[in-house]
Amino acid sequence: MTKNNPSVLNLRNICRGDLRGISFALFLCLLLVLPVAVFPQSSPSPSPVPVEEEQPSAPVTLDGQTVFLVRAGYKGLTIDERALNISARLKKLADDGSKKVEDFKIAEDQVSTDVLVGDTIVIATLDVDAEAEGKTRASIAADRLTKVKTAVTAYRDKYGLRQALVGSGFALLTILAFLGILFLVRRRFQWLRDWVLGRISAFISSRKWRILALVDSEQITKTVALILNLIRLAVLVTLTFISLQLILGFLPWTANFASGLLGLLIGPLWTLGSALVKEIPNLIFIGVVVVITYYALSALKAFFRAIQFGKISFGSFAPEWAMFTYRLVKIGMIILAAIISFPYIPGSDSEAFRGITIFLGVLVSFGSSSIVANTVGGITLNYLRSFNVGDRVQIGEYTGDIIRSTLQVTHLRTIKNEEVIVPNAVVVGSNIVNFTTHAKDPGLILHTKVTIGYDAPWRQVHALLLLAAERTEGLLASPKPFILQTSLDDFYVSYELNVFTLEPQLMARIYSDLHKNIQDAFNEYEVQIMSPNYMMDRSESTYVPKEKWFEAPAEKEPVEEKEPGDVDGRT
Repeated sequence: MTKNNPSVLNLRNICRGDLRGISFALFLCLLLVLPVAVFPQSSPSPSPVPVEEEQPSAPVTLDGQTVFLVRAGYKGLTIDERALNISARLKKLADDGSKKVEDFKIAEDQVSTDVLVGDTIVIATLDVDAEAEGKTRASIAADRLTKVKTAVTAYRDKYGLRQALVGSGFALLTILAFLGILFLVRRRFQWLRDWVLGRISAFISSRKWRILALVDSEQITKTVALILNLIRLAVLVTLTFISLQLILGFLPWTANFASGLLGLLIGPLWTLGSALVKEIPNLIFIGVVVVITYYALSALKAFFRAIQFGKISFGSFAPEWAMFTYRLVKIGMIILAAIISFPYIPGSDSEAFRGITIFLGVLVSFGSSSIVANTVGGITLNYLRSFNVGDRVQIGEYTGDIIRSTLQVTHLRTIKNEEVIVPNAVVVGSNIVNFTTHAKDPGLILHTKVTIGYDAPWRQVHALLLLAAERTEGLLASPKPFILQTSLDDFYVSYELNVFTLEPQLMARIYSDLHKNIQDAFNEYEVQIMSPNYMMDRSESTYVPKEKWFEAPAEKEPVEEKEPGDVDGRT
């Protein structure tokens, strides 16, 4: 039915005709323009127009706005000085509400044409001004009077009481609106954050995609939470900036500053962005160096780990050296990567960067002697295998367990649970006693000395000392304890008891228990200990009988039941 409608057919024909006409017209235009575009006609170059030198001038301003220009100095005053003096008088006049704009007038004399307020001259128009501007003094003064009236009126309207109250009201409303929006953003963002993280956790746990099984869901959740926090921060910063600009714009005293606030923010960002775009090739180079260094260090770490666990071995290279050597190689590779990347760091050729580099160099030079000494000491200690982490050692006056050893210092934990940090240069220069190195084969020998009188049979003394060793926990039955008679002194014999243990970390407790057992054994068999010295014989032997071992306030020790085959409670 539509196809047979004559009106529709006519409309289509008209449209087709119009389209054909438009196409033909465009084709003609193309034919006319193409020769000119392809073969441009040479035209004579225009003769240079002489440019007049711009006449020097200085603005007279009020509230940051230019009122008129001063183009001539007078009697030693430069153009800028004249403009500043006029601006100061104009500002003082605008702030004085007792001077009405209608009272401004022009006064003529032989020297100048002045703009007056009462008897006060605000602006003096001189012959030099007329010569500089090519006008009469009267016309210049009339023009300045009009501009001054307009500027003072606008200034007083802007800083008037009504405008201040209106602006303060709008600023207060803006503050309230900002606080309300801030409250909503903080509350709704928490809901949005929980909702997004919940949806992501549900999607990962659904296992719809098998590849998600390889993804650390906790890491994804942390990344998304970080992105959401950055978005919230950006929203809050933008909201704060817009509110601050509105508040400053509503107040007449800060309106001029508000207009330039956006430039203060955008300017540095634009500069940083432009500099960043220019430095993209250098940043790509630095990124490539970082990636290569990272993967090279990962491969080296795996290699040295294999050496540490014995999967790879090299002759005399000890497995204990593996990770320390890796740390040295790691430091060297990082320094090499930094040297290669240094010329490509943005701003590396600036004076500020050079100043910082020189400053750091001076600091390093002042402290390099001790740093180098400690570093060399750390390398020496590790490759000499003086001790390992966990060893019980004595370094100078300090005795404790090695808990950490770095290139610069060694950390000891003493038996009093104190951490002592000793510089490696001091460690290398001190005598190091390692109680752990041979503690397991055949065992660490602990020794203590007692002095007994000549009246005590030495065989009995030996037996008592061995009995005390047998009663002490933490000592080995094999190798057997042994006794040395180290000296025959004037009044007594010195006996040294030597025992074996596999637990050097417990040596303080073992010594204490051993000394208690020696006292008990000698008192039990009524043998007098002569230590620390002997002066004369007493009428009675000096020992503690067994019935007095637990005199008040001492408490009796609980008696342990002995199993068959036990000797004094020991299997």
